[in-house]
Amino acid sequence: VVSQYHELVVQARLSEQELEFR
Repeated sequence: VVSQYHELVVQARLSEQELEFR
């Protein structure tokens, strides 16, 4: 369960970084 939550957080951060990078 914790791993899933952590994975979602990581994906969210990556998506935000991609948007900012663009």
